[in-house]
Amino acid sequence: MARVLDAAHGLLDLQVVDRDAKPVGKVDDVELDNRGQGAPVARAILVGPPALGDRLGGRFGAWYKGVFRRLHQDKNAQPVRIPFERIRAVNSKVDLTISQDELDIGRLERWLVEHLIGRIPGADHAPPQ
Repeated sequence: MARVLDAAHGLLDLQVVDRDAKPVGKVDDVELDNRGQGAPVARAILVGPPALGDRLGGRFGAWYKGVFRRLHQDKNAQPVRIPFERIRAVNSKVDLTISQDELDIGRLERWLVEHLIGRIPGADHAPPQ
């Protein structure tokens, strides 16, 4: 059953966790399909600095993406695209049906998740619901 969700308030910046409750990152953008009649349909969430840089826009967004590309091996790196078919639930976080090993997360993102996001108090478990 389809669910109506305000992407700006209901998805952006939510923590994304894999099926083992390991942090993957945050929702940085949402991919929309606007080919049908009526409202656009969300097809995937995008995670990673390239998506956040696009969302921020302007000079700061371009600078942010530039820094990422300088630190990243793949100069044409794209955000991690997670189709909605791989999402189990959206509540206070986004729960995936797959492991983070099945995602194309670059070394820089893995390092950030392990050394920064993973060290934030409470990042290793979901808040009570």
